[in-house]
Amino acid sequence: MCTSKGRTVLQSHVAASLQDLHSGDSTHLGGHRTLDYRARRPFIMRLPFNILFIGFLLAGQWQISGGQSYPKPSISVVSTNVVSLGGNIILRCASIYHQDAIYYLQKDSRFPDSAHWKSKRDAFQIVFQISNARISDGGTYTCSYCLSYDQRCSFRSDPVQVFIKGKLHPKPSIAVNSAEMLAEKGNVKISCKAEDYLLFLFSLYIQVGADRQQIKLTEKTATKEAVFGFDNAQEFQGGLYQCRYCSMAAFVELCSDFSDSRCVNRINPSLSKPSIKVLPDERISPGQNITIECQGPEEGLNFSLYKSGELITSQVTESERNRAEFPFFNVGLEDEGNYTCQYHRRENPFAWSEASNATELVVRANTFTSIEINIRLGVAGLVLLSLVLIVAEFMCSRQG
Repeated sequence: MCTSKGRTVLQSHVAASLQDLHSGDSTHLGGHRTLDYRARRPFIMRLPFNILFIGFLLAGQWQISGGQSYPKPSISVVSTNVVSLGGNIILRCASIYHQDAIYYLQKDSRFPDSAHWKSKRDAFQIVFQISNARISDGGTYTCSYCLSYDQRCSFRSDPVQVFIKGKLHPKPSIAVNSAEMLAEKGNVKISCKAEDYLLFLFSLYIQVGADRQQIKLTEKTATKEAVFGFDNAQEFQGGLYQCRYCSMAAFVELCSDFSDSRCVNRINPSLSKPSIKVLPDERISPGQNITIECQGPEEGLNFSLYKSGELITSQVTESERNRAEFPFFNVGLEDEGNYTCQYHRRENPFAWSEASNATELVVRANTFTSIEINIRLGVAGLVLLSLVLIVAEFMCSRQG
């Protein structure tokens, strides 16, 4: 049992300790007290002893007075609980008590900050701000308050969690093992590769819509490289693919930039083959102008023309036409080869028809022209031979 004199001594210690707790520098945020505990390290170093000392004193006073702890406050994260590295963490603590109250912010059982209540009308809340967030600032936060006039404190609030996100560099590389046009059957493998031999969480994304919104398809944990396999091409969606990797830890996520986009097209077996032909279809001579025509089953299609499997050009047809015409001017022997074409509907640019049957372009020289050239060469040869004989006869006559 404490005497009146002992109670007076305890109260004086409480007052002195409370004065130490809120004697540091602070700034205001919208009428509330806003603090950065890293700017007050000398003060924070004194916190453990002061808090422990206050705890003993308050426990003694609670037993003396026969009172009970105040109800716990509520805590919430302002804006978002996922904060970028270097950003600001803002936490709001609120209760129904505000007269002469000191509010405490706790992180993982530590006391990084405290603030004396400055009430404004009936807004029974206080704001804590942690500027320039670091990796170590991710974690679980609670808050509580103490009333200086009766030395009693509240229970801790329910916890809230704050996550820190940042970027790792450089971006990964992405590769696809399939051909440019993915057939209906077969395996698809997309690999995502980082530069460091570390354990990362790799994620595969597909871009959808006109604004190319990124949607995560799947993820996998791997060292340096992750391979995403699709056993059935029918279940694989054509499109633009990207990947990235993240280093994961408790309350911290550091991710790379996204890789370059990789386009993967697949063949839709429900689309019929187009037809292809060369116009004119008779003998083609060097220097002639021709047209390769590709025709589909419906109007408003997008066509692509290939030579020996290599893309040459593409064409968007008019909405009322079902064919594309690819002109060739002044054709030469280098234009000879096998040509095919494919099409896709405009609303789905990654689902293509099967390739058309191949048509062969053959450029032949004009036979009459060749004979004329040979005759002229023969005549020129005879003239040259005659000149040689005349010169030889002339030299012989002079020697005789």
